[in-house]
Amino acid sequence: MARPLRVEYPGAYYHVINQGNAGENIFIESVCDEFGYREEQIKMRGRKDNKARAIAIYLARDLSGVSCKDLGAFFDGISGAAITMKYNQMNVELMRNKKLSDKIATLKKQLLNI
Repeated sequence: MARPLRVEYPGAYYHVINQGNAGENIFIESVCDEFGYREEQIKMRGRKDNKARAIAIYLARDLSGVSCKDLGAFFDGISGAAITMKYNQMNVELMRNKKLSDKIATLKKQLLNI
């Protein structure tokens, strides 16, 4: 079955696809570049306070349009509810931490090519 056509209008933002032209994951790659982590460290679950992983989850959920369940499968098989919890935790932290909020805003601009 064909995918339904997207309703488009001027000035709208649409979701960012997960993969770039070469098949690389743009969210993971951007976070790795910004924070100096390796891809395995970001995708691996089980480490407490993995800030780079939380940021990658936040950006992927915020910009990709992919379901939480599918994002959870990508991030080493965590549940969709865990994706939502990480996203909400990052929202709270971004309200408290101006420096981190500025970094995330810069990453979003890079990903959206603004």
